[in-house]
Amino acid sequence: MPPKAIVPHRHAVDDVLDVVDYYREHAGAPVAENFSLEVAQALERFSLHPKRDITQAMLSRQRFQ
Repeated sequence: MPPKAIVPHRHAVDDVLDVVDYYREHAGAPVAENFSLEVAQALERFSLHPKRDITQAMLSRQRFQ
């Protein structure tokens, strides 16, 4: 099955940008950059498994950390 395009809702993008700004201010640029990369990787993983719901994906991610 080909990857499914994931297009986050405008409000979700705004929320992520707010979190990145918060982390940059309170935890430093490396933490903010890491959060941004994690979000991008999560969206990529979801696009590769379009039939898998978000709960399953989050649980499997926690299992391997």
